[in-house]
Amino acid sequence: MNLIKRFIVPRYLIGGACGAATNVFFLFLLVDVFGVWYLQAAVWSFLISWLVSFLLQKYWTFQNYSTENGVLQKQATLFFAVSFLNLGINTLLMYIFVDFFQLWYLLAQVFSSALIAISSFFIYKHFVFKEKTIAPQSL
Repeated sequence: MNLIKRFIVPRYLIGGACGAATNVFFLFLLVDVFGVWYLQAAVWSFLISWLVSFLLQKYWTFQNYSTENGVLQKQATLFFAVSFLNLGINTLLMYIFVDFFQLWYLLAQVFSSALIAISSFFIYKHFVFKEKTIAPQSL
């Protein structure tokens, strides 16, 4: 448990913050610069941030360097499935926060992301990146 507190949780939070920042940046860009409807923009920004999140969580947070025998594809598929489910939850939460509670769409996105991050940590740790592999040694 000490290892989780010292290394994994801070890395998960930092990696998640980078993914969330990517999400919010593209949400802002799409809505305020390009005039895309906020719900459609939320979907696109969530998908764009998926790649950033996957790479950071796989290689940095959970230090899982396995790529052989289809492991990378399996992990990407599982990560995408969780992300796709999260996308639906995120879109629903955005709709509720913005249309019912009249929150500013960016603040709604921050709240939605925080709620999703908590549940996702356990899914990623125990199902997607469950095996830790050794990083390749440089010569």
